[in-house]
Amino acid sequence: MDTIAQIVEIVKQFGETQTLKEMLTQLASADEKTAIFVASQALLHSHENAEVPELLMDLFRDAEWRSACVAKLPVTALEQLAQSLLHIQPRQVIEWSVELPYVFLRLAEAASGDKNKVELFLSCLVMSSLAGNTAGAIKSIPKSPKFSALHPTLDAVREAINNLSKVSTPEVTLRLRGLSTIIDQI
Repeated sequence: MDTIAQIVEIVKQFGETQTLKEMLTQLASADEKTAIFVASQALLHSHENAEVPELLMDLFRDAEWRSACVAKLPVTALEQLAQSLLHIQPRQVIEWSVELPYVFLRLAEAASGDKNKVELFLSCLVMSSLAGNTAGAIKSIPKSPKFSALHPTLDAVREAINNLSKVSTPEVTLRLRGLSTIIDQI
């Protein structure tokens, strides 16, 4: 955001007339500043609103909405949305823990033309797999129709896992080593 006045203008634009659901539904058609604002609202509400997890998951299950957002939104907004998903993962049912890594895989596939977005979503895939204690989505990477576009970013993901292992507890390091081994086999 460039100025406080612009932030105030965006807040006034939504005011009381639009709910978070309406704003998120229209996210792909928003300008960059508005998209970042809406994504930050999703992140904020993921901390305090019990309805946000289902709202986000319903939206991210929608392939058309997901693809449109990945194609049009800046990385900053996508990072905030990803943080929202990662934040609510531990508070949700087991289904979410298993499904979320696959959501990140689909997001990476949709972003296959943008290295930064692919790296963001593959890193989130690893984090959500770690949090959900699952590796199915990582094992699915080679089966992806977009594998050739995803493969070049796996080196950056490996490096991030190795760096995270250096500062993690022994238990987390062991789990990261397991995920790293799976990625090394890809």
